[in-house]
Amino acid sequence: MMQELGANKVICLSSTSQFTKTSSSTPAEEQTVQRLIDGEQQLRDWAAANQIAWTVLRPTLIYGRGNDRNLSEIVKIINKFRFFPVFGAAQGLRQPVYVDDVALACVQALYSDKTSNKAYNISGAEQLSYQEMVKRVFVAMGLKPRLLRIHLVVFNLALFFLRLIPRYKGWNADMVLRMNRDMVFDHDQAAADFGFSPQAFTLTDKDVGQALPLS
Repeated sequence: MMQELGANKVICLSSTSQFTKTSSSTPAEEQTVQRLIDGEQQLRDWAAANQIAWTVLRPTLIYGRGNDRNLSEIVKIINKFRFFPVFGAAQGLRQPVYVDDVALACVQALYSDKTSNKAYNISGAEQLSYQEMVKRVFVAMGLKPRLLRIHLVVFNLALFFLRLIPRYKGWNADMVLRMNRDMVFDHDQAAADFGFSPQAFTLTDKDVGQALPLS
């Protein structure tokens, strides 16, 4: 199909989760990591067999426009409870990348002659702690930041009952423990090869005001 249309290059989005979730004790997350790894290899094999160039982009935490599955989850919890629960100091570093920057990166990589048969990590311009990231969500929503620090034992007990609700059945303790783990990646190679230049972590009304409804 692609050859018939004259296409000679494909851009594929993967995720840095294949690196940050490698130590997960949750089978579902282990499967996600393996799917990402296998998917990239299948792309390379398919592209080689069809003589088509490929480029893989691995974004960090994608956010923006209120329709993501990352910050929008935080927004929904804040909307419902007016506070956000954190485990420990929640000082693990994050490097969120705006959805528009990811879309632009796809176009830039497509038209660059330096990106063929390469994989790139793409991240935001700013590194900040998980705690600071949540606080900025509060501020963007026009609310005073209210973080509730929860002991892991208490969280695990609450999680047991929370997972009885279908919406939260995928939640696990590893998600909370990662609040204190650094999950940052440089994008120097992407900047050098196709001019990737993401924005800092800035939130507007459209990023926090259109969260998917609570169920």
